Amino acid sequence: MIEKSLFGTMPDGERVYNYTFIDEKNQSVVMSEYACAIVAINVKGSEGKFYDVALGYDTLEEYLSDTRNFGATVGRYANRIANGKFTLNGVTYNLPRNNGRNTLHGGFKGFGEKLFASELKDDCVVFSLESPDLDEGFPGNFKLAVKVSFKDGALRMEYEYVCDKATPASITNH
Repeated sequence: MIEKSLFGTMPDGERVYNYTFIDEKNQSVVMSEYACAIVAINVKGSEGKFYDVALGYDTLEEYLSDTRNFGATVGRYANRIANGKFTLNGVTYNLPRNNGRNTLHGGFKGFGEKLFASELKDDCVVFSLESPDLDEGFPGNFKLAVKVSFKDGALRMEYEYVCDKATPASITNH
């Protein structure tokens, strides 16, 4: 079962929704449209009590001010790009340096700071995001889809992306 609920409102007034995935044992995972972030993972302990084992926050406001990317889907490039630049096909791209001399997790406004669109499809939710050419300095119009499902205590996140130019890409959940 998947339930959709209002999580909060962005500063520009756009509504942000969470999806709660509930499995056969009443364990659950809560995912947000904001940053395509894991908000909670509630699993049953040996004595039958449920525990939230995800590191995260209770409110959208806390996610908006987060600098650690708790639970977030990060990109365009997860990890660091040394000296905030790379050369691809003879062209050097300069990126914002947000980690000393390096670019971390896609720059100052990587995917972990963006609002994803969402669509409920049968037993999963597909979160999607479009990153335009030169967004945070990266080449190409980049389209990302994250298909999320939760069944039998297993959270599954499938990443699919396309870009109309050669570009470095490394997407993960933090």
